[in-house]
Amino acid sequence: MKKRVFLGESFTNLLCCTLSELCEGDLIVDVWRGGSLLNGWNITLSGELICLDRVPLLCRSARLIESLGGESESIDVSVNFMGTEEGYRSKVTLEGKVVIQHDWLMEYSESKYSVKGGWCKMYRSLKRRANISRIYGEVQKVLPDDRTLIIKNSKITYSKILNTLPLPYVLRRLTNSDLSKYAEIFKYVSFYIVTLIIREALDYLKLTYVGRKGFSLSAVVEVPGRYLLSRGDGYKVLYSFVPVTFNYLRAELYQKVMSELRKLKIIKSDNIVVAERSYFERYGLLGVIKSDCIEHISKELRKFEIYLSGRLGSWSEKSILDILASVKDVKAL
Repeated sequence: MKKRVFLGESFTNLLCCTLSELCEGDLIVDVWRGGSLLNGWNITLSGELICLDRVPLLCRSARLIESLGGESESIDVSVNFMGTEEGYRSKVTLEGKVVIQHDWLMEYSESKYSVKGGWCKMYRSLKRRANISRIYGEVQKVLPDDRTLIIKNSKITYSKILNTLPLPYVLRRLTNSDLSKYAEIFKYVSFYIVTLIIREALDYLKLTYVGRKGFSLSAVVEVPGRYLLSRGDGYKVLYSFVPVTFNYLRAELYQKVMSELRKLKIIKSDNIVVAERSYFERYGLLGVIKSDCIEHISKELRKFEIYLSGRLGSWSEKSILDILASVKDVKAL
């Protein structure tokens, strides 16, 4: 039986599943369980198991958060540059090698609201509400002529695909298609992210952009614990961002980040760190792609009932508001 496949257990696809009428046989396929950035981390704090956002996600609209069933938290922001803004921008573009679409790290200073309990809390709630079968495993091949996916050596025949997995990832797996050659033109900036829960009170969101030479860090975001943690008074959550290429990812990078945080006097003692997580986000900042190129890829894929959506699936930096607007267009597929 042909199935409608939602490729990627993303925020976009989960919204589509909950807002559209699902049919028997509809299926979510993703590479691994919990693969979405919004799924967050499991953390135990003061004896309570909670989720913690992998990156801080902020929003300009309280109404938007509440429309998704979340509780908004108004934030105050303090911004500080260490070094020059030019030095910072050189880091996040890998010294000009990648022309990025938008720098969402800089856009933190324009945001006004956080989600109480984090976006991971809302994402997981949405995930539970999506009454649809799932398959997790590497996408080995996409055979558009046969309307077939190969997942874990099993064939899935589809009627339509709504793809939110990274577009170059999917293009590389296309068989007998000239589109696969386009996978090599996509550029991006990856981030190594160290997240620390620190026993220290903080009253406002603190943004530090690091433009100094000799430092790997490009940005540090300090979030009051009460924004993200139900028992967060007396804590803050610190996110450190290091732009990297895959070849630069080394085991000792965590210690280098910790050393730089001490040199910059952002943390004063390891003893106040009560939890830590490290994370590699391959598609941290998306590079610019010519619009006619994306339009060509999208048009050709639609011939085989493959539709592109979401940030990575359409290769377009999107806010939560942008995602909601795009869902209205695709939920009828």
